[in-house]
Order: sequence, then C-alpha cells, then structure tokens
Amino acid sequence: MADRLTHRLTWNAWLAHLDALSRACSGASRRDAPEMVRELNSLIARAPSLTCHEGMVALDAVRLESLLDLGMADGAMLAMLDKDAGFIASRGRGDNYFVTIILPGHGREEAAFGASLALAGVRAVIMSLCAPALAVNDALMANAKLPAALH
Repeated sequence: MADRLTHRLTWNAWLAHLDALSRACSGASRRDAPEMVRELNSLIARAPSLTCHEGMVALDAVRLESLLDLGMADGAMLAMLDKDAGFIASRGRGDNYFVTIILPGHGREEAAFGASLALAGVRAVIMSLCAPALAVNDALMANAKLPAALH
C-alpha cells in the first residue's frame, strides 16, 4: 500500500481516476463508502502536483484505517478537508445526502448528492478538484484552430 500512496500519477491518469471514482460513488450504497474514501485519500496522496489538490489533505494510513474501522467514513472524508475548506452538508428524505464544498483557491463551490455524507462529499470534492483542469481544457479547445474541412 505504501507504493500505492507515494507513486505520483500523470495529470491525465489522475483526472481519469477521479472521474471513475465519481462515477462509482454515484451508484454506490452506504456500505461502499469506506472504499470510496480510501480511494479518494490515495488519489490525493498521488496527485501530480501539490497545488492541484489545494484544500485537501491526505490522511496517513493508520489514521484513515482507524476511522474507517470505527465506521466513520463520513468523519474520514471530512478529515481530509483542509482547515480553509468550507462545506455544508444536509440529509434529505430517504437518507440521501447533499454536500457543498468550496476548496481554497478553486473559486467556486461544487455540490453533489450521495447515499451517505461520505459519498456525497467525495463526489463534491472530485468536482471541485476537476473544475480547474476542465476550465483549462475548455479554454484550450476554444482557442484551437480547426482544420478548414471541419468549418
């Protein structure tokens, strides 16, 4: 597991893993939350640079597993938020959760639903982490010159 946590990913691989995790969370049940939180923690630790996950802190394995062993996936996800990150969480009917997160330096809040606070939080964090990369990609695509045949 140590190699898994220390090996940095490329930008494209990191974004692809975040996307896959977000999709997995959208269909996950509360019992899947510990694995999803574990994966988010791993992806934060393996981010391609320190600035791309501003507002998030990877937990050390002992602390993470201690929280998850106690059934505290929600607390583990919240513990990954830096002290300058903001969040709002609410529970709706049928135990559906809605979490809004704003990470420092990311400029806007992102929100997501999930079957637990942890799952909704993981999705909201992913949306926030991916937003700057998607904005850069959109800007690059807008400025790209299309071949004449495609006009």
